[in-house]
Amino acid sequence: MNFLTMIAMLYLFGSCNQPSSSSETQHSNKEEMKQEIQIEADSIVVNYWKSTEANEYHFSYTKEKIEIRSAYFNFEKNVNEALIIQQFLRFINQLYIDKNEKIILSQEEEPAPVSDYHVISVLVYFNGKKIIEENTKIYSNIKFNSLFLEFYDFLDSLIREE
Repeated sequence: MNFLTMIAMLYLFGSCNQPSSSSETQHSNKEEMKQEIQIEADSIVVNYWKSTEANEYHFSYTKEKIEIRSAYFNFEKNVNEALIIQQFLRFINQLYIDKNEKIILSQEEEPAPVSDYHVISVLVYFNGKKIIEENTKIYSNIKFNSLFLEFYDFLDSLIREE
């Protein structure tokens, strides 16, 4: 075996033991999920108008709990599960507070002719003052960030009857 062949084999052998970048990314994503999100806010309110039901749901986060109420139906639910609360806070933080992710990626000229659309409104309060108020209408002519669509699905999952 010549010298170059031996170096090539050592390089290949050494690189086989290295973790792939995708496994490093997966590991870091799992670590991120374990980290508790700390948001400086007294409360967070998410109003979700679900046009297909003609109903508005109110998600109210205060003191490690999410209370969900409906405006027109007799729906009430309290969420105390830490993982669900952390996921809720992660969405709020990335999309509305830190704004690490854009909600709307692109938009066509005219929305499709539909009489009503889903709407998600987020309000964040700190020291008794409203510091964030954002409304997002779910028009069919808008291309949304996949993270926002996950948030939308997440809200939907919380209001489904079990």
